[in-house]
Amino acid sequence: MKHLLLVLLAACAPKQPLPPPPAQLPTPPPADMSLLGELAISPLPLWTNPYAKTREEQGISLAITRVMKQEGISRLQAIEAQNTLRDILRRNPVAEVPDAYAEAIRLVKAGELESGLDEAALGGAKFIVAFDMDETLIDQRYPADLAQACHSLHYDGNPYEAGDGERWVQLAPGWEATFAAVRELGGEIVIFSANVDGRIRGILDQWTWEGQKVLDHPDVAGWLSNSHLIQQAKDEDKKPVLEPSKDLRMLDSTLERVILVDDNPTRTFQPSNLRLTRKFDADQWCSPTVHKDVKALLGGELAAVTRELRDSVAWMEGHGGTFRQAFLPYTQTGRLAVDGLMQALGWDRAKAVAFVRDHPETVDRTF
Repeated sequence: MKHLLLVLLAACAPKQPLPPPPAQLPTPPPADMSLLGELAISPLPLWTNPYAKTREEQGISLAITRVMKQEGISRLQAIEAQNTLRDILRRNPVAEVPDAYAEAIRLVKAGELESGLDEAALGGAKFIVAFDMDETLIDQRYPADLAQACHSLHYDGNPYEAGDGERWVQLAPGWEATFAAVRELGGEIVIFSANVDGRIRGILDQWTWEGQKVLDHPDVAGWLSNSHLIQQAKDEDKKPVLEPSKDLRMLDSTLERVILVDDNPTRTFQPSNLRLTRKFDADQWCSPTVHKDVKALLGGELAAVTRELRDSVAWMEGHGGTFRQAFLPYTQTGRLAVDGLMQALGWDRAKAVAFVRDHPETVDRTF
């Protein structure tokens, strides 16, 4: 009875007010790029960036040529400064932008490049091949039920990217043979993805080549990410670059020793250095119902790149031209010239390829 009375009294007692909810910390405003003056480029609308959901993720884009001139640094260092600046501001969104910029410049001048690239090594290479990741070397966007039964890499949770949970990745067939051919022929390998840093690192930590993590392998020169994509005002170097793009000049200022192997032509503005590939589609590669010839087409793409590299290096060594000249017939604009010669003059492919190499003016220079 006494217990029941206590319960009734407790029920009639005035209710204590609920504690106030914990204070919500205001979201820091996006970094004020205007504090860098002409060293920064006005940002494009956020909807144009497929990888960034917020201004903080998108980050500041530097006017690379102006930074090079002001700081007395190379193009690679200037682009690395942009990457480092974004990293600093992501770690500390309330940092003063000029201070963060000064720290980024200090770090790159001290040789601290997140990409791991060595400019001296790149300068001594016979040629450089930059490989895109998504839908060129890998596919990580295919249905989970299919991926569970057909994948090359698998991990559950990514320490570099919050919210990046279980993931399956299918590597494109032939990638190992292509990497080995670049090494054998005297070239350097660079992995250059337009994806964000954390997602790239999550995959690269799982990916091995010849028993080593890809990034630890001595024949992989380094990696580049979304934060190494550049924009360019028309007064920087004549050509405005609106879409954040892969500027191969950071790997070779002359553009005579470098190509990009990529499925996406909108991410570069150097089409005479682009070896455009078909998208590697793991849905089709793994599906048991897709026609065998479609799979053979997907499986032969990197093998074709390997043959072209071998043919180009052999021509270069036999004729004394540059790697760019040797590989030109296989590039985005070079292929147009080759096809045009075949259609207009009735030539076979071998004759058209040889002509384009001997007469590079055949290729459209203002594509």
